[in-house]
Amino acid sequence: MSAMVRENSRSSISSPTSVRPRSYGTSSSGRARDMSTLLPEGLRTSLGEEPIFSPGATQKGSLVACMVSVANLKGGSVALSQVQQQLTMAGALAETDAIATIGDLCGLATRSMTLKRASLRYVVVPCVIRLPAGNYAVLRGVSKAHAYVTTPSDGRHRIELDDFAGDSIFVVELQALVGKHSSQSPKWTYRDLIGKVDGKARSATQVLLLGIGLEIFSIVLPLYSQIAVDSFIPFADRGFLLILAGGFVIVIILRALTDLARGWALAVISASINVQWMSAVFRKLLELPLSFFTGKEVGDIASRFNGVFGVQSSLAVTVFESVLDGLLALVTFGMMLFYSVQLSALPIIAIAAYISSRTAFLYLLQRASAAEVLRASEQSSLLIDTLAGIQTVKASNAGSRFWRAWVEKLVAQKNASLKTQKYHLIFKMARDCVFGIERIAVIGIGCMLVTDSRFSIGMLFAFLAYKEQFSHRAAMLVDRFYDIRALRFQAGRIAEIVTIPVEARSYRNRLSDIRPDIRFQNVSFRHRGMKTPLIEHVSFSLGAGEIVALNGESGAGKTTLMKLLLRVFDNYSGQITVGGQDLGTFSTNELRELFAAVLQEDGLFEATVFNNICMYDPAPDVDRLFEAARLACIYDEIQRLPSGFHTQLATSGLPLSKGQRDRVLIARALYRQCPFLLLDEATGGLDDETAMRVMNNVASLRIPTLIVTHSACMAALATRTLHLDGRRA
Repeated sequence: MSAMVRENSRSSISSPTSVRPRSYGTSSSGRARDMSTLLPEGLRTSLGEEPIFSPGATQKGSLVACMVSVANLKGGSVALSQVQQQLTMAGALAETDAIATIGDLCGLATRSMTLKRASLRYVVVPCVIRLPAGNYAVLRGVSKAHAYVTTPSDGRHRIELDDFAGDSIFVVELQALVGKHSSQSPKWTYRDLIGKVDGKARSATQVLLLGIGLEIFSIVLPLYSQIAVDSFIPFADRGFLLILAGGFVIVIILRALTDLARGWALAVISASINVQWMSAVFRKLLELPLSFFTGKEVGDIASRFNGVFGVQSSLAVTVFESVLDGLLALVTFGMMLFYSVQLSALPIIAIAAYISSRTAFLYLLQRASAAEVLRASEQSSLLIDTLAGIQTVKASNAGSRFWRAWVEKLVAQKNASLKTQKYHLIFKMARDCVFGIERIAVIGIGCMLVTDSRFSIGMLFAFLAYKEQFSHRAAMLVDRFYDIRALRFQAGRIAEIVTIPVEARSYRNRLSDIRPDIRFQNVSFRHRGMKTPLIEHVSFSLGAGEIVALNGESGAGKTTLMKLLLRVFDNYSGQITVGGQDLGTFSTNELRELFAAVLQEDGLFEATVFNNICMYDPAPDVDRLFEAARLACIYDEIQRLPSGFHTQLATSGLPLSKGQRDRVLIARALYRQCPFLLLDEATGGLDDETAMRVMNNVASLRIPTLIVTHSACMAALATRTLHLDGRRA
């Protein structure tokens, strides 16, 4: 790859083990410091050992140390030495790549951002912050003028926010990934779905305090009717009534303000939890093995992911509200008992009857909800497929047929939705009947108590107010409980994403030291469930600077050989070695760092040409990207587009032609600068002259390249050609 090797202008972070440990001296005050007590939990070494990082190991060590510390603070059990060892295998990394890689090794989702001083108080702590000196620390909290941090070398500090240069502070928020366990059991709990959500304890405390205040106001308000009726009417003291009314007007205003604050706090909590949970689930989705996506429709997977919002709303906000409603219902019921045990029994009987009616229809509601989710998924899948293949639909003049098929799916979805709504209407009818009868009974018995002089009229008014509060809160609790039960199917679909073990991500090999050669020795493969092998006893080698072409009839196994290298399939016999090491000794992410591939199924994303080539690299090397485009013979054609490299592409690749799309895919592979290159019919959409120019440029890079081609001119460029005839080479 000599033609593409350039000096990388981005800052790089080499392995932390490359830093020589030094013994610590004394502090600035001349007092010897015991570093084992200053390091945060998870960063300390055993007594008698040197500290892992010295004060001079700023970026090189403090980033790793701080991220490991945060991982352990979030409930993980991450060994610093293990992360160091695996990071060493990864070699030198750019800063953004290092953060993402360390996050993967620690089981954390990372979010790097540059903030203004005023925005620092809104970050989720603990997180990692870059200090003015360039080293990293764990941010524990922020006040108006100070940041409270813990550094691996000096322990806890208070730093003036004014010490940060300019008005930008680099912060890395870290979140524990959901479903990081490797359990094969299909059982799951709602805790598995939610995972760890940062900041919820503090927010829950705020909501709880506001809820308690709201509860106090709700208990006080019914006393107005009792005092007004029992104290004003007999004595007709208008002055007293005005004072009483004014006092309760203030109570009403305070209650409204408290309710507003509580509602806003719940909205903020919901938004925070939603962002954290959905980002964690999406990160987990990206880490699932390819086998999870095989045979699943895009709409089905999108439906599972979008279901996160509905389930999160029920599990987060509903739980908070239910706790507060439950507390208020208990206190209100206590006030009812204070007035009359006899009358208090009637609402309990009504609630029991309502629970029975909800329980009787629970199974039917769950079935209806599951059917609605599945029908919506089918409708969404057909819509996505139609839009993705709209060119084919129009070329085949099949628009009316696709419309008819989609309308049938839509009608099926709406019919399932109507069945769900029917059960909810039945529940509403049951609630209205049960609590309506209960209200009539309470008023009737209450009036009899008044005529028997066991109740005053004011006491009856107050009891009725408390009873209405209690019945409303209790009915809401019952509804929320059964609504969550009805979400079981949707939650189970999300659990399939969250609880499936992710692909193993580790660095066991020093990739920069891998020899540029590949060997297949008597390799055979057949798909699971098939009796006949697809390929049998295939042997060949690929050395430094060589290009090996695979040709043969369709279905002979050419693409399969490439997918074996990428470990898309792993149930093969024989031996495959890369750099003299067995393929099985490499982790999945190591193989993807070794091989840049253009496969037949590859396509473009709905993004700019620039982002399609660099794949959303957070710190792209523009010179390297332009060089990759030139090598793929697409640079000049991109520059002629309306916005050049910033032209927005559709998923279909428009406004590019098939040949141009193929060359963008080749540029994407070349941009990665991997030690090996795999091209599966990558030049199939090009004319012979352009294809020859592209392949000559690839050959000049001296990268070991494996190509699949049916073109004789492409095969002529190869060092060797391997013909697959049936099952053999």
